[in-house]
Amino acid sequence: MATDMCRRRLQREYVSLSKSPLPGIKAIPDPDNILSWHFLLRIPDAPYSNGVYWGVLKFPQTYPLKPPSVLVHTPSGRFKPSRRLCLSMSDYHPETWNPMWSVGTVLLGLQTFWASNDETLGSINASAQTRTRLANESMSWNCRDKKFKMMFDQEYQKFIDEGGKITPENPNDVMDNKSFVFWALGVGFLFLAAVVRMLVGKIF
Repeated sequence: MATDMCRRRLQREYVSLSKSPLPGIKAIPDPDNILSWHFLLRIPDAPYSNGVYWGVLKFPQTYPLKPPSVLVHTPSGRFKPSRRLCLSMSDYHPETWNPMWSVGTVLLGLQTFWASNDETLGSINASAQTRTRLANESMSWNCRDKKFKMMFDQEYQKFIDEGGKITPENPNDVMDNKSFVFWALGVGFLFLAAVVRMLVGKIF
């Protein structure tokens, strides 16, 4: 649970970002958890210029005294999807964190680092061709995820209205975790029943 100081600070930052959006950046708190902020990032430089990259900032209860963790979900060829990134403004380096920094500061820093060739823990070195392909596929990938659709409904609807195609390749969209458990139990039961029938047939 966020402290009062943390909650007030994040609420102020949300108001500030809503009034004065940053170029290529959109960030909103999860309605169920103010410590979790979802963001969309656009990188103006090739090979990422056609991409819309979805990620999350996870804030500690003591923010702004300590930094958030930074994860990018969308496959990009730049970072490993859904892995914590080692950045000077992330939780990997609390010693370099400045409490005056904000959500906007962190995302501007990520945007700048993204466009560079610098490597860090969590980065990958894919070819420019792969990065271009992933950028072109980014919104299709994003829109398969139910959480993305909930957090960024306007972007989702715009993609669909403009003829964007979504193929159900993301397991989270095809089958949620609870459905998968029931499916796996059902398959296991059928397999066990087949084994029992086979054994009974051999005995008798």
